[in-house]
Amino acid sequence: MIELYAHQHNIDMKSFAWIALGSEGRSEQTIATDQDNALVFAGEASDAVREKYLAFALDVNKALDVCGYPLCKGNVMASNPKICLSEAEWNRKFAHWIDEGSGENLLNASIYFDFRRVAGNPDLLLKMKEIILTHAPPNLRFLKQLADNSLRMKVPITWHGGLDTIKLDGKQCIDLKKHGTAILVDAARIYALANAIPETNTRERLIAVGQALKIPEAECMSWVTAFEYLQMLRLSIQIDGHEIDGNPNAIELNSLNNIDRRILKESLSVTRNFQQRLERAFGQ
Repeated sequence: MIELYAHQHNIDMKSFAWIALGSEGRSEQTIATDQDNALVFAGEASDAVREKYLAFALDVNKALDVCGYPLCKGNVMASNPKICLSEAEWNRKFAHWIDEGSGENLLNASIYFDFRRVAGNPDLLLKMKEIILTHAPPNLRFLKQLADNSLRMKVPITWHGGLDTIKLDGKQCIDLKKHGTAILVDAARIYALANAIPETNTRERLIAVGQALKIPEAECMSWVTAFEYLQMLRLSIQIDGHEIDGNPNAIELNSLNNIDRRILKESLSVTRNFQQRLERAFGQ
């Protein structure tokens, strides 16, 4: 589709890179997902050049919407002038987000650093990746700020080891994304940034982090298993279409059999242990 519209707009595929962001950039998108993408183009960033790419990007975003990938409500799409930028502009942004750790910059880093090329020229992305791998590891202030943000999310396990539910539509539920997978995704990203690990996929990051920290393989794979089980539960909810109070990531505890409930509890316990490791490393 990107190639088709590039041809219609008379744009050379080597002159730009279309990138996926967030869960799509990590190859972890679920059924309940929308578009998260951006565009990197070569050469000067004149108004005329940018308008050409914006018109192209808008056609692609609209076509993806027709195909079942909804437009992003937060406008994190290539047709947004703020993220349809030249290679040089992206490089400056990436360096700025690391060097100047405002709340907005930290949020941007969490979204845009998880990028993956979908189409176009991969060479345009080399410097962006290099900035992440060289600027982030020595910047302890940046890493601590990311960790502090992540540690605000709490794993739903009580002091007594029980599951701490929230009430949605009169049902006792757990938000598997907000209080589960998102915590693992954030922790894996922070450790990857700290150790100059180039992977963006969470499973690959967790394995690489375990190797970098010399963690026993059994413990490292428990992180992976916990993440994949929580993702599986999210997908099962979305496939069945059983949203609770409009939340596609909430699961009713009473809907699980005893075995699944025990696995859920163990997966969340592993998640909490990993978060506590993050806190000891960066949150002090």
